[in-house]
Amino acid sequence: MNVAELARRFVGDLLRLPLVFKLFVLYGAGAAGWQWWKVRQQAMTITASAAWPVYRARVVWAQVSDHNGRGEDEASYWEGLLTYSYTVPGHDLEIGEFRKRFSDEEEADQWARALRDTYVDVRVDPADVKRSVWQETPVLTAPSLQVPELDGSRLQAREPWGIDEVSATLLFCVSAVGSFLAGWIQLSCLRGKPLITAEQDTTAFFGMHIGAIVCGVASNLVASDRRSQGRRWNWRNSFKKGSAAAAIMKVLGIYSTAVFVYGWVRGAANDGNSPLLGVLMFSAIWLLFYSAAALASLSAVQHRGGEPS
Repeated sequence: MNVAELARRFVGDLLRLPLVFKLFVLYGAGAAGWQWWKVRQQAMTITASAAWPVYRARVVWAQVSDHNGRGEDEASYWEGLLTYSYTVPGHDLEIGEFRKRFSDEEEADQWARALRDTYVDVRVDPADVKRSVWQETPVLTAPSLQVPELDGSRLQAREPWGIDEVSATLLFCVSAVGSFLAGWIQLSCLRGKPLITAEQDTTAFFGMHIGAIVCGVASNLVASDRRSQGRRWNWRNSFKKGSAAAAIMKVLGIYSTAVFVYGWVRGAANDGNSPLLGVLMFSAIWLLFYSAAALASLSAVQHRGGEPS
């Protein structure tokens, strides 16, 4: 089956969805589109600001808040908010702000403390002085260098991982096997011949479920360090922005979301009893979970292996 045929069936299923489901799909598509538009507008503003004049601005306040959680201990990410004031000749005092997302609370706090009671350079739109863009200065935002530890305290300072290297290696092997199996099952579904089904292979089907959950919980311990104890862990904290692991997770996240939405729409528009759609949807999620656990445990092994003894 080619892509055009899949797209045609998907559109047909969308049209057959009940009204409530259609509204749900429209809401999700609208929210995703709005996020994309905001990111695009921000990128265009930053590009255009390269030609704007630079003014000196005073930092009024820099603070950090947690988001996507029910409290400080369950934050998914931390957002730094920089508020600054500047004056353009012939105009009144203006206020601008800059927001930056962090995956580590300590890094976010350090960023905010370094900026308080300082001056920064901002670019101001000559056509609208209320529009400004902060020129993030590496000297102000770079984390301070860590002082080398004395030999007597080195062992205590270099024990950040929740479990040892052997356990991390074992978890990586198990997660890698799970990723391979999930990918194999996903490929078989795309070919129209699923290797397992929930009805005929109940043990294998739910075994993949349980395995993904166990690997996810175990990778929580692997990726945690003492600084993050008491806080809710998320996979984004394990992968540095711009790294190969982060790129892999982004691709898998988009793919699994697309596959799950496709399977859900097709199942909701029809009888919902297709064994292929069920395995197709869940094997994509298995692939995401197992791969994230494998990458997190691999990062832990590499981190421990790179520490001086």
